[in-house]
Amino acid sequence: MVTPDDARAITDRQQAEAIRSAFTEEAQEVGGARAKQLRDRLVNQLAEEGLLSVFREPSFQALLARSAIGAAQTDEQTDYDLLANILADRARKGDERRRRIGLDRAVEVVEKVEISDLRALTTIFVLTKVRAMGGSLVRSLETHDALYGSLLGDSDLPLGRGFMDRLDLLNLVRVNQIGGFRKFDDYWIPTVSGWYASGIRKDDPMVDEVWTGFARRGFKPLLSEHELDAERWRLAYARPAYMREALVAAGKHTESQVDGIMDYASNWFGLNDSGDPVMRQQVVDRLDATATLGKVRRWLDSLPNGCFMTDAGVILARSYAEHRGLNKLVNNWERIDLTA
Repeated sequence: MVTPDDARAITDRQQAEAIRSAFTEEAQEVGGARAKQLRDRLVNQLAEEGLLSVFREPSFQALLARSAIGAAQTDEQTDYDLLANILADRARKGDERRRRIGLDRAVEVVEKVEISDLRALTTIFVLTKVRAMGGSLVRSLETHDALYGSLLGDSDLPLGRGFMDRLDLLNLVRVNQIGGFRKFDDYWIPTVSGWYASGIRKDDPMVDEVWTGFARRGFKPLLSEHELDAERWRLAYARPAYMREALVAAGKHTESQVDGIMDYASNWFGLNDSGDPVMRQQVVDRLDATATLGKVRRWLDSLPNGCFMTDAGVILARSYAEHRGLNKLVNNWERIDLTA
């Protein structure tokens, strides 16, 4: 069993040897003091998560030594948090060979990345990882606005492709020289087509028969008053795929029966990938009126080029997201990878 004191002692040895080999005697005292700030953050974090046994692993100790060099070169408190988060990420995920290069690179460049560029990198990461899953348009927009608000605060995102070029030089992204990102409305809005499905009028004479039709098919869908038209009901799913997932998870229907229920939902409620074009624009207008999510939409659409994140870029973006507290809003990045 590795205790917190054991972990601190291991870290001290690794950091001291790394700093002695990298810096002159005059710089070692300052570098060592900075590295200890990383040590304290890391040990406390891994102790809370019950992961101190990782300090026994040779590959983790090697990464620990490399991180000491990065910590010694900066006096930014954020950099110590980022390094601790990267090392904690390694402890959680294990020693996957394919991730070593990315981990090493992320550790090497922490103190070289401009904070505004890191915010942009993390915004791209969050855009590709997080989708609205809630059936409520209002609550979901509030949640996503809070998510990006936690990430950006009062800061603006960098314009143009300069930040991408800088991140490319650090091997955190690869700039797409011939194309840009998909426009936000083509990328994000279709993932919430359930919000702007046409629904059914409350005074439709067939309303009772429609509910009976669902009952005959053995499914009671989630229902909501339409937030874009108080005179209508809609099915409370952000996208048709989530209703299909609920049907499959219930395990009561064959594949053809699931298809039949989905067709029924589309026919009566307009629950399909297209939605209602007028209501779609209303969703865009509401999104634009938010404090931060609308700003992210306009920023993405202004970028002249797109980019692809490297493994190191993903690792660093996850670390900064955790630093900004986004992990408290999104508990499991992997589970919410709904980009498909």
